Amino acid sequence: MLLSICNLFDWLSRKGYNVRSDIHTGPPILSGVRLLNNYYPEQDQDDVAFIGPSEDFMNSPSPGTIVCCKNDIIYIDEIDTELIFNECIRAFEFFNQWEIALLEAVIQDSNLNTFITLGHQVFQSPMFISGANGQTYAITSQYDPSIHPIWKQRLENGNLSFDFINQYHEGDYFQEMYSSTYPQISVSPIWGGEILFSNLRTRNERIGSVIIYEYGHKFHQGDVHLLHVYAKIIEKALALHPTQYFSLSELENLAFHLLDEKDTNWETAYNTLRAYRWKYDHRFLVICSSSPSGIDSVIIGRLRDIIKSKYNGICTVLYDGNLLVIINLNLRNDYHTVISDMQTLTKNKLIFGISYPFLDFANLKLYYQQALLSMQTAKSQKKTLMDFEEIFSSALRKNLPTNSGLSAMVHPDILLLLSMDRKNSTDYATTLYVYLLCGCNSRETARILSIHRNTLLYRMDKIRTFCTLSLDNLQNRQILFISLVFSGFFLN
Repeated sequence: MLLSICNLFDWLSRKGYNVRSDIHTGPPILSGVRLLNNYYPEQDQDDVAFIGPSEDFMNSPSPGTIVCCKNDIIYIDEIDTELIFNECIRAFEFFNQWEIALLEAVIQDSNLNTFITLGHQVFQSPMFISGANGQTYAITSQYDPSIHPIWKQRLENGNLSFDFINQYHEGDYFQEMYSSTYPQISVSPIWGGEILFSNLRTRNERIGSVIIYEYGHKFHQGDVHLLHVYAKIIEKALALHPTQYFSLSELENLAFHLLDEKDTNWETAYNTLRAYRWKYDHRFLVICSSSPSGIDSVIIGRLRDIIKSKYNGICTVLYDGNLLVIINLNLRNDYHTVISDMQTLTKNKLIFGISYPFLDFANLKLYYQQALLSMQTAKSQKKTLMDFEEIFSSALRKNLPTNSGLSAMVHPDILLLLSMDRKNSTDYATTLYVYLLCGCNSRETARILSIHRNTLLYRMDKIRTFCTLSLDNLQNRQILFISLVFSGFFLN
């Protein structure tokens, strides 16, 4: 296991040595230590810390020992260089064994309390592992509840109240924290002191966090590196055995399968739906919601739990940092009520996108994309809720002109009509579009266009003259209609 020179400094300090440091960066690059009595050129080796008498290295007038790597130096008031060398060797042995113990815990399917115990051996501070919803999964229980009111809530309830989370967890501080991909030291507005924090992720999803509270000593960059190693190993356990730590229902697992477009055993899938009194051909609706920042904060996770416990016939999953609420409309669920509850609980901090109602649960991914696009459009327009019917035209307006593949499929007859309309201010394209849309019914077409039927017939004669495709042929009419759609002319 690679260490930072900060880890060696902390180790020597905890062992009672009088140490000082001049550490500039302290990256986790050290694979070992080497004992030297004089300066050697190979001292420039990056992955080794060199140990020797301070007077040999630095021409220091005071006796002692230094540990150095490049420009990072530890000064120890101890003249027995071999003693310091052996102590540093023990540090590497300890952390190597610690990493092995963590990996063995993964292999042995150990629960998270085992990981907390192993973590406390190194960090020696109050710490806990929580899920994406803020629920405490494992915690160091040996600390007195009186050390902090928040710690008392964690110990006694396993969680913080939803009102408390709603109050604190939407600020810039938490948005930055929940989006971080590497552990960090920060001053927590809740704890009132430093915390060492790391997100836990599987499948590129934030599914929890490790939080260590400052208690007795300051954190340093070496701790950040150790937490990175620690968190990555916990992530391995979660990825290998997710059901051991997170209870997803069979219905939620099926939803994940469909969203990830994995191969699905449909006989098993239909049995899963039946177990929840769902059928594949029921009418469904997808609601996609997120905070304005798009961060998968604790609020989203807690909200999922509340909605899940309150309604029957609803499946909730966290996906791509968003909360998906899949509603079975056949089970008398009113999605307006669900959204109203979610808005009330979060004090209107969430943005919602809604898909079309649809049949066949197998098409879940398609309608998730509709709901997601609706939510993204609402966010861009500074609205809190939009459904796909509202954004359909704007979605086409945005995507059709940029899709060169579709544009290339537009028939030349349509391009000619559009060119003539632009040049002569005629309405041939619109007339043909409505005519085809009305099933070639002249009376209905004239009514919709608010023109006399004779005017329509005159225009259609002109259009037939310009077009090389005969309108009397069904396939030709299909080609012309689809070409009109692909041209996107009607969006203007």
